Amino acid sequence: KKLIGYISMQEIRQTMMDFESLKHLLVAADIVNPNIPVVKEDETLDRVMKLFGKTGLEELPVVSSNGETNIIGTITQRDIIDAYNHQIF
Repeated sequence: KKLIGYISMQEIRQTMMDFESLKHLLVAADIVNPNIPVVKEDETLDRVMKLFGKTGLEELPVVSSNGETNIIGTITQRDIIDAYNHQIF
């Protein structure tokens, strides 16, 4: 239940080049990127959108605001756009 990182399509693409030789040896921990940005549950949607723009990711983990890395969910760019549209209309 603790966040240790993420695996993006970039890591998967690199692995696929050597898939046949690695498929019985490789586990997720071997390619996980531990430097993942996280969203705290009490952050503003404006800050989250800026984080999406900075990272280029389409989905980010949401963690509790108590400083621990317990994942309580995820948020996507689409979630934020939908929330903005709901408020406007």
